[in-house]
Amino acid sequence: MPYHPTIGDLGRQRARIVAIVAMLAVAGVLLAVSAQRPKLPSDPGYRLSGQQVMATDLTFRFGTWLQQIGRQPPHSFAGQARLIIEQAVAAYERQALTAKPNPRAIYRLGVIYGHRGYYKQAEDFFARADLLDDGHSELYRVLARVYSGEKDVPADELDAQCAVLAQQAGWLADLTLYDCYKRAGEEKKAGEVQAAASLRTHRFGISMLLLALALLGLLLLGLFLLVRSLLRWGLRLPGPQAQLPFVVPWTVIDVAEIIAVLTLGVVVAAIGAAWVRTSVGGENAHPLLLAVQYCVVAAIALAFVLWRVGAHSSRPLRSVGLRAPHPLRLISFGIGGYAVLVSLAFLLALVMRSVVGDAVPLTSTAENLVESTHTTGDLIIFAVLVCVIAPIFEEIIFRGYVYAGLRRFLSPPRAMAVAGLLFAAVHLSPEALVVITLLGVALCYLYERTRSLLPGMIAHGLHNGIVLAALIVHSM
Repeated sequence: MPYHPTIGDLGRQRARIVAIVAMLAVAGVLLAVSAQRPKLPSDPGYRLSGQQVMATDLTFRFGTWLQQIGRQPPHSFAGQARLIIEQAVAAYERQALTAKPNPRAIYRLGVIYGHRGYYKQAEDFFARADLLDDGHSELYRVLARVYSGEKDVPADELDAQCAVLAQQAGWLADLTLYDCYKRAGEEKKAGEVQAAASLRTHRFGISMLLLALALLGLLLLGLFLLVRSLLRWGLRLPGPQAQLPFVVPWTVIDVAEIIAVLTLGVVVAAIGAAWVRTSVGGENAHPLLLAVQYCVVAAIALAFVLWRVGAHSSRPLRSVGLRAPHPLRLISFGIGGYAVLVSLAFLLALVMRSVVGDAVPLTSTAENLVESTHTTGDLIIFAVLVCVIAPIFEEIIFRGYVYAGLRRFLSPPRAMAVAGLLFAAVHLSPEALVVITLLGVALCYLYERTRSLLPGMIAHGLHNGIVLAALIVHSM
């Protein structure tokens, strides 16, 4: 029988190759025909546009908070707050005026211009948003009427518009509802909305300040480590610290097999969870349901990996990288590695902004994850899931098993690139493909240098925690 070094005896592996192809085909068919696909053509673009305006939203709202507290002595930074707000408005305008306009940026500009009394410009923005995003046409048309500038609008029409806006949530909803009540002459209701908005802004500002300080600390640490590395090694990456040979008893066919198992498991679990959510538990069951769904898929994939590795190794956990000879040193290496990644992402963001403006998303998005939470318990479930369980499981599978299998036959850069792409592909998130791939490559590098999964788990958990914190702050 023909033999290939990356697969083995092709005759013996024929059944596994057929099974891999079949699993990927079934996953593709289920993904194509399931109810999980977008209902409207605008949905994927709307999710991506939400990702793109997230950083600008945080900037605008942080400036609003500074402006709010700057009005009260002894603060004296109202001028700086105004500058931050105008820089955010300019960023919205850049996103709205690109070759592919961002409907969410246009929507925000309509609200901001309408709130400031520029009614003609606001109407134009809402009309443009309506053309680009048919999924939210009713909201845009209501806002166009609220900010129309007409003096004689029937009271019942204004009441109906306010009722629609009262069903919305978030900081933009506070702004539009306040303006609607003011126009309708409902001063008491307008005051209540303003008070609630002021409290929301204050909570957001404190949370944003803490998040910014954490990111600043990581950024400064990462820049320090980058400068030190450049002085020590120049433009060359340092080699592995571990001297052990990188040889594992599994091959590329095993890598393809676990990717197929994971892909099919993720698709089936997502479809099943959607059915349970709509048929039995309702939306309130989503956080616990997602945790159970993820843990079931993770347990199946992990058991499969340990079964395959255990057939060739008496110590399967050690074979997939679960070893920590110097735990404190490895933990610090993981923190430092993620700090370097943050600094590189910051520098990349500066370069990309100078080249293509603000339309480049540099963070993954999961707004539906945070929006589905209703209690503190929901957030705790998500935090444990994305900051503890996911890093442990995904590092074992994608770095300890997938990357190590590819590393037997590929050079480190090529193995990292392929493993990073596979890591991103299994997440089934096209809008975050680049970010997840780069994260996967960085985590592979940590494993390559230390031969331990612990640094990757620490860096992975930090990344997920920062993203989750940013999404929570953004949803306030």
